[in-house]
This record gives sequence, structure tokens and C-alpha cells, in this order.
Amino acid sequence: MIALHDGFLWQVGIDSSTPLFASNWGGHKQIILSEQYLDHPSQPITCGDFMIPSHNGWDIARVREVFTPVDAKQILQCPIANRCSNLLVWGNHFSGTYST
Repeated sequence: MIALHDGFLWQVGIDSSTPLFASNWGGHKQIILSEQYLDHPSQPITCGDFMIPSHNGWDIARVREVFTPVDAKQILQCPIANRCSNLLVWGNHFSGTYST
């Protein structure tokens, strides 16, 4: 059951409040950053902090300014759901759907 649980991840929505460094998020697979970045536990950096406000796109210049090229590439390849809320998806299939 744990392996099944670990297969799900959050596809971030527009202006997402998902903590960038603490959450299981991504597109078709989980984003696993290759470097450690500083974060503040009481006010964590969110995915939305690196998006163009109220637009379903990453702030490319900001992502590239803060992250290593490897990590920036991962983040920028991650799709943003065309909605304000996050969406729980199955990360082990391109459709994001789990079925038995």
C-alpha cells in the first residue's frame, strides 16, 4: 500500500501554494532536485513563487536565476494545471490516471 501511495504526486495549479522543497509534486514524475536550497520552515517557498502571477506559466528567468541548470530544466518541464488548485495525479503513467 505504501508503494501505491508513493506513486501519487501533486500537479501544481496556477499560483500554487505547494511548498517547493517539501512536497511530492511534478508533472508525469516527481521533481527531485539535485541540489539543496535554503528554505524557511515558518514561511516555505512555494511553487507559485516561481510562476507568472495568475498565468499558467513558469517565470523562466526567475527559475533559471535561482536553480542550477539541471534543476531549472526539471522545473520548467513540469506542466502547470490550467486551474488554480493543485491536482493529485498518478506519477507512473503519462495520463496521470491510476486504474486497476
